[in-house]
Amino acid sequence: MDQLFDPHFNGAAWIAVLVTFVLGVASLWVGLYGNRKTRFINTVTNQRVLWIEQLRQDIATFVGLAGVMIFDMSGGQLVSGSTDNKRELHRLRRVIILRLNPESTEDQKIEALLPEIQKAALTNDITFPEERLDQLTKLSQTLLKVEWEKVKLEAEAGRLRKRRRAGKKPDPA
Repeated sequence: MDQLFDPHFNGAAWIAVLVTFVLGVASLWVGLYGNRKTRFINTVTNQRVLWIEQLRQDIATFVGLAGVMIFDMSGGQLVSGSTDNKRELHRLRRVIILRLNPESTEDQKIEALLPEIQKAALTNDITFPEERLDQLTKLSQTLLKVEWEKVKLEAEAGRLRKRRRAGKKPDPA
């Protein structure tokens, strides 16, 4: 230990100690930064997967319930007359709207169909074209596919971070 403070001590040893220290600090920083970035990417990806699944289930239930309410009759009694069905259809419409991006053109198309379908279901409008239900399903499929592609991009190491660093805003959806 006395040799370290000896003015005649070899400078190469000091340089080696300093380089080792700098490399240790750099390694610690890279490890902490990388871990934080990985956690962020995983969180965003997991939340988007949950959002996709919830939206898929809600739209499927909405379309199914609306179809039954519009086109079915049970023992001569309208299915659309059920208070529970009306309440559930209204709840699903609101939940779906809340999950959509109001700035996205595709999401706006889905949102525009929801009140039209709900009105037909609540009034048991059997003249309502079933193609509108199919249109909602197809628009939703496209939206979900686009979102799934975003999940795959985010799952790649650092992909989301690179978009931010390039000065691009992250997708609000």
